[in-house]
Amino acid sequence: MSSISCAFNNPWWFLSTLLLLYALYPLLEHLNRKFITTRSEAQKYLLIVFVLRLLLLFPFRFIAANSSFDLFAHASPFFRIFDFEIGILLCYLFVYNTSAPQHAPITAKKTNGTLAETMVFALAIGWWIGRNAILWERYEEVKYTLDIFFAALLLYVFAFEGGKLSRLFHSQTLVVLGNISMYIVSIQY
Repeated sequence: MSSISCAFNNPWWFLSTLLLLYALYPLLEHLNRKFITTRSEAQKYLLIVFVLRLLLLFPFRFIAANSSFDLFAHASPFFRIFDFEIGILLCYLFVYNTSAPQHAPITAKKTNGTLAETMVFALAIGWWIGRNAILWERYEEVKYTLDIFFAALLLYVFAFEGGKLSRLFHSQTLVVLGNISMYIVSIQY
């Protein structure tokens, strides 16, 4: 089994995960609409999904280590549902923050947007640089969950496009360089 699960090439596990997530999206959307009606409920549910993701990483890693399902916690589409749901919930929070009159967006002023973007960007870069210096090859589950947390925080803050860093990243030069790098990564596989 382990020679089959990721043997052909790396993009196949990714494509099978995407297909499963696209198939499950209507169910997830139905559940979200049923249980989430306010911004605070979306925030609570996001926290619950993060905690569940962290707690369920341990049994998934145990299964991967003690069975023929290699990379079960990394390449498993069943585990990636949590990451997908985090993305969906970030979209809900963005919509609640920008459309609800009683809740002003976090980055209502350009100076606040620049400050929030700078702080989150610095935190994410600091985490990226220092993550492997912290407990080398230990507590990988916690580090993976923090990776997702910082990526979610970056997406959430930059989605409002309220600061100078957003404008910098919107410049034509950086957009073209981003597109080029995307194709280089795609060709690498």
